[in-house]
Amino acid sequence: MPFPTYDSPASTKYFPALTGIRAVAAFMVVLFRLNPLVYANQQNIAVRWLNYFIQPLHVGVPIFFVLSGFLIAYRYIDTVELSANWIKQYLWNRFTRIYPVYFILTSITFLLLQYSPAGKAGAWQTPDFSWKDKAVTTLLNLTLLKAFFKTLLTSGLPTA
Repeated sequence: MPFPTYDSPASTKYFPALTGIRAVAAFMVVLFRLNPLVYANQQNIAVRWLNYFIQPLHVGVPIFFVLSGFLIAYRYIDTVELSANWIKQYLWNRFTRIYPVYFILTSITFLLLQYSPAGKAGAWQTPDFSWKDKAVTTLLNLTLLKAFFKTLLTSGLPTA
């Protein structure tokens, strides 16, 4: 099937420019999160300047979310119904799109924590953190219930 042209009705659901902006916003967040210069010698003017450049890149998160929200709203605006069946189907579609990746990343995170060297995984490696505590923490993270427990807010994938 050929790609739709800009004059076809199918092309109104896709905005190549916004996809590029979302990619730039995602790159900004990755660069901010993986900033190796935070721990570098800040006496060096070049390191300090690059660090000052990287620190504000956290604004990529709201940019990404606003664009994603716009694209979701634009995509579904013609099909919205105020019925229980539509809402149920919409929520199911969102869940099946997002949760599998969340499940995989959370599982990998807890596997890495389990086998990380002692002292490198924080509370996870303390002697009083039993296998039951680890199992409950993992289960609450995988079932999206960790937010109900203040002590678990930053466990697993903190941004989740």
